[in-house]
Amino acid sequence: MNTREVPLLASISWVKNAVHLMLRRPFAVFGGAALLSIVSTIPSWFEYLLQFFIDPGNMQQILLLLLGAAFALLVFLPLFGGYFRLMHRVAHDVESPSPLQVFEPYRIRRMAVRLVGYFVLVLIGYGLILAVFRFVGLPQDFLQRPSLQNLQILPLLFTALMMSLVTALMGIGLGEVAVSNQIVRIAFGTAWRGFLRNFKTFFMGALLIPIIATVAMVMWSGLMYVVVWPITKLPTSSTQLAIGLISWLSALPFIAFLFALLYSVWQDVVAAEIKHDEYV
Repeated sequence: MNTREVPLLASISWVKNAVHLMLRRPFAVFGGAALLSIVSTIPSWFEYLLQFFIDPGNMQQILLLLLGAAFALLVFLPLFGGYFRLMHRVAHDVESPSPLQVFEPYRIRRMAVRLVGYFVLVLIGYGLILAVFRFVGLPQDFLQRPSLQNLQILPLLFTALMMSLVTALMGIGLGEVAVSNQIVRIAFGTAWRGFLRNFKTFFMGALLIPIIATVAMVMWSGLMYVVVWPITKLPTSSTQLAIGLISWLSALPFIAFLFALLYSVWQDVVAAEIKHDEYV
């Protein structure tokens, strides 16, 4: 697929389009986010159950982690593509969207295989990039995430660089595999072309979007505090249940926003003319 060059501050439009997309069909969008969050706990439960069958030890723990990672790849990651396709239906009113459409990759085996293959390729590429930076002699603290207590400009720029790359690979690549029916190799190449062609835009977005997200999280946290504070007056068991439920519900807008943002990236950089989602 061809990519196009977008304005330097396109990330601001991505945020606005993501919010608009979330509010267009809230039942489908937030219902899909709820299903995605529920299924995301399955790998943890899988690892927990395996502990009863595997004796503790170094090799057993490694095997446990590998089995959990494989289970997550095969069961959880295809849902990313299903939720991305749900966003596509919401954006273009292809049909009446349903939250259950996040499970569509389980029905279309070819899509699920391509999604798993793409995520594996992204992880390999990401690891190779970190290995190259380590090979050229960058110090350990340079590759670590910067903190407010030790805010240095070079680690901050490196983090922004990697965030911009992940945004491009996830947004463009997911759209190409899940909606445009592209094979893994072509989707990966398209994502890289879109990233390199719009490097300044993605890098600027990696600097601006976290600021916008931080402000939104502070406002949302304040709202949640207002909601949760009266609940603390309830009995202990009821309080814990209510706070747990509210915490889970409060995470759904961030899941929905993340995928709506990735969809907006793909739609802007690659797929402005695509209106279908028939998988072949």
